[in-house]
Amino acid sequence: MYTVLIVDDEPTIREGLKTIINWEEQGYKVLDTASNGREAIDKHHQLNPHLTILDIRMPGLNGLEVIEHLRREGKKGQFLILSGHADFDYAKKAISYGVGGYLLKPVDEEEMVEELGRIKGLLDKEQNLKQRSTNEDFFYREHVIESILFGGQVWPREDVIEYGLDWPLYQVVLLEVYSESHSHMRAEVKREMAELLASSKQGIVFTAGQYIGCLLKQPLVSDEERHRFYDEMALVLKRFSSPVYMAGGSCVLYIQDIEASYNEALHIMENRFFFTEPSVVTMQATSEPSSNEVVGPLRLDEDKLTDTLYYALDIRSKDLLSRVLDDMERVMIQGFYTEHDIKKKITKIAAVALNKLSLHSTESKLIATEHTAMLSSLYQQPTLTALLETLHLQFAKLIQQLGVNSKDTIIKQMIDFIKRNPGDHLKLEVLAEVFNYNSSYLGKLFKNYTGESFNVFLDKVRMEKAKSLLEEGLKVHQVSAQIGYANVDYFHSKFKKYIGISPSAYRDQYKERQ
Repeated sequence: MYTVLIVDDEPTIREGLKTIINWEEQGYKVLDTASNGREAIDKHHQLNPHLTILDIRMPGLNGLEVIEHLRREGKKGQFLILSGHADFDYAKKAISYGVGGYLLKPVDEEEMVEELGRIKGLLDKEQNLKQRSTNEDFFYREHVIESILFGGQVWPREDVIEYGLDWPLYQVVLLEVYSESHSHMRAEVKREMAELLASSKQGIVFTAGQYIGCLLKQPLVSDEERHRFYDEMALVLKRFSSPVYMAGGSCVLYIQDIEASYNEALHIMENRFFFTEPSVVTMQATSEPSSNEVVGPLRLDEDKLTDTLYYALDIRSKDLLSRVLDDMERVMIQGFYTEHDIKKKITKIAAVALNKLSLHSTESKLIATEHTAMLSSLYQQPTLTALLETLHLQFAKLIQQLGVNSKDTIIKQMIDFIKRNPGDHLKLEVLAEVFNYNSSYLGKLFKNYTGESFNVFLDKVRMEKAKSLLEEGLKVHQVSAQIGYANVDYFHSKFKKYIGISPSAYRDQYKERQ
């Protein structure tokens, strides 16, 4: 839609021109009107219309003087002259100013429509040439950038100036739209980014392998600038419905040094799995460990994490689930594990916890099996944060499916848990961590409720479990291992203390009674 400014000192003509023509049907939109030459110049500056229709004879500056003034300023728009005088000299002078047409008053509607159609053709050609020129400029600029980054070419300063790349500063930002079909939509993403940067005059877009690169003339220095740039890009790319990740290199003074900025951005992007916030991630935005933080990699205790995750599911504790996933994240980051190792280890921990849960009952097995199918999706997550959020969402749903535990006190939950897991290496300190209590306080609560210390209660539960296992015909060392006693002699003495006879004697007596 081309824009129009109508200039005439007669109000009836101005309003008549606005109404007698169906401007939208002709491909135009009337922005405003002006009543004299000076007002026409001012409004032309404000509106920059594609077409100005104006009368030659007006008080003050006449139409030709208005055109002459605007042409001297470099204005490129089309002009259509209206006059009540069929003066050939005026027409010749108007043509010398590049006027698109010349009509006599009173204006005939058909002639006006015909002129508008002809001028629209001229405007279309101008737009096509302008677009072609713009595309060529982008192509050559992109070629300069890519030849420096990937071809090691050195460009003379005059060429850099000619292509409009002589900037005070330069910064490379790399972008990835995370999707399995990213390669198919990369060209479309690049086009939309190029349009945004061109309209805002922020920089040039180029191809950078699996990423899309941006060479910025106004580097993103502050956190606010990095967040704002990310938000602008993410909004434009929202329709692709995929996560967007960005990394920025350091600022450089000369275009020949942009390779250093690119390599830094590339190094950051290769660690995209550890990005934690929606922003352009840079070296200065990446936090370094302080002197009082853990130095050196943390050792991953898979058994402890697996048990704690299983406990969270078993006692239906979303709070414990959140804590164990936070511990996973901390250990994985400070342990300097790779993306592949992290996905492999977390998937294994989750799978073992689900398997242990499935042994409780038929209902638990069905629910656990349903969520086991989810584990393969962990390998598709683009970041550690996304992976843990996926796991948290699935396991919170699992806890909801298991239902709220019927035990109405923390001690009843503990008793139920001990009875179902007597073979685990249970300690009061471990359960205190699981239930988020101080161990000494929890021990007092437990004794007040049961009348026995935690260790005595645990021994009695284990002895009852041992009796049932011996009745099934298991050997003494097998029973000892299953109820959590690594030392068979210690189990033997415990059993005799609580039951009154040795484990083997108890098993023999049971056989005789059958």
